[in-house]
Amino acid sequence: MGWLVRSKIITIFVFAILILPASNVFAFSNGQPATVVIGQGTFTSNIAGTTATALQNPSGISFDSAGNLWVVDFNNNRVLKYVAPITTGEAATVVIGQGSFTTGTFGTTATTLSGPGSISFDSAGNLWVVDSNNNRVLKYAAPITSGEAATVVIGQGTFTTGTFGTTATTLTGPVGISFDSAGNLWVADSSNSRVLEYAAPITTGEAATVVVGQSTFTTNTAGTTATTLTFPTGISFDSAGNLWVADDVLKYAAPITTGEAATVVIGQGSFTTGTFGTTATTLHTPFGISFDSAGNLWVADRGNNRALKYAAPITTGEAATVVIGQGSFTTGTFGTTATTLSGPGSISFDSAGNLWVTEFNNNRALKYPTTISQVTGQLTVIANTCGINVVSGAPINYGSLTPGSISTEQTVVLQNTGTASGTLAVHGTDWLDGSSIAQILVGNTKFSTASNTYASKTALTTVDQTVGTINPTPNLSTFWQVQVNLISSSFSGSLTQTTTFSNSC
Repeated sequence: MGWLVRSKIITIFVFAILILPASNVFAFSNGQPATVVIGQGTFTSNIAGTTATALQNPSGISFDSAGNLWVVDFNNNRVLKYVAPITTGEAATVVIGQGSFTTGTFGTTATTLSGPGSISFDSAGNLWVVDSNNNRVLKYAAPITSGEAATVVIGQGTFTTGTFGTTATTLTGPVGISFDSAGNLWVADSSNSRVLEYAAPITTGEAATVVVGQSTFTTNTAGTTATTLTFPTGISFDSAGNLWVADDVLKYAAPITTGEAATVVIGQGSFTTGTFGTTATTLHTPFGISFDSAGNLWVADRGNNRALKYAAPITTGEAATVVIGQGSFTTGTFGTTATTLSGPGSISFDSAGNLWVTEFNNNRALKYPTTISQVTGQLTVIANTCGINVVSGAPINYGSLTPGSISTEQTVVLQNTGTASGTLAVHGTDWLDGSSIAQILVGNTKFSTASNTYASKTALTTVDQTVGTINPTPNLSTFWQVQVNLISSSFSGSLTQTTTFSNSC
């Protein structure tokens, strides 16, 4: 009973870690290195090939609902699937457009391709491929297997024709593809300087219902105005349903109608200029575009060998805030390393928010891991707790981490200004979000009273554990580290951990 009288429960730490905050859901840094490479065995090799582990001028990239990676292998006339979790140099498991992984012939049938450009998945998991040199778009029904035949063709009336044209039912050198939220298919018909909409449900040879970049379905005049396009490539939709087109990069406000004028332009200061440059506000042959879940726009700036991020909300002529592939916004050199790019083509994000980029000239696809931005709450000590107080270390700030990485060691120094020694025990709780669903395992936080590696520290658990004895002198230093492993990779919001300490003296 006497011990219970002397024992004090004190709340010392309130750790608040902000995971994927709304203002910067996926955090990347200028010039950061890639951590995974597909198509090569190392970051410094650039060998083209026709095998399950090699690529030859990859262009499009996308993820299916299971997190598997799909890559368009342009000059091998095929599309490849890589099974998650994806590792450096892994072999593809499915090939479309060829009967095996060691052939790369082109053709114009339901089972062959000729210079495919980009890919997308519809809501049912069917794969759609832009078959650029055959002037068509093909649908492959899920579940997708090697060498399977397409079931729908757009831009042609049959699977054995590849003629070009400028009508509502024909295409000329299509490149980009995307679906809107209603399931309608949109295609960047590059050589016709237009973007076309095909209304769902989509059937073979159907006619487009909306054209952007031209006023009619039978014109293909290139131009540099708010209503014209010049060889558009990538297309994407933001969360509000607005259409974005890589021309420079133009926004068309929803609902989209034939011949409508763009309302925002990126890479230029106005709709009537088309100059290229290498700055934070200019582009040089943009190709693929994509949005992260925070609504930030990412552009593969092919001619500048870089990928750029534009922070939402996006306005005309705004400056990019992050550059990948270069160390600054004013360089555009190519290279074959983990920090350089050569002819980036398409951009995509996996479900964890990691950035993936295909490189046409380096024959590879690269992964750039997102970091987790963290903030911490204030460290407080309740009065009259055996003289215990904090000397330094509050608030704890672990910095930015990539999922799975371990923070640097953080030190919290406590002192006992009383007259008797005190024993400090810690009791931890799970990391929780606002809905009280565990998102990080409690064992990912570790502590010790000696400076050691993460593996040597004691894991914080939900039972009381002795931290150490605090004498009136000297002070007690405690060392803390965390490894952030999200239980839900798609989690977005604030996570808070309250750690309580009991002290007996």
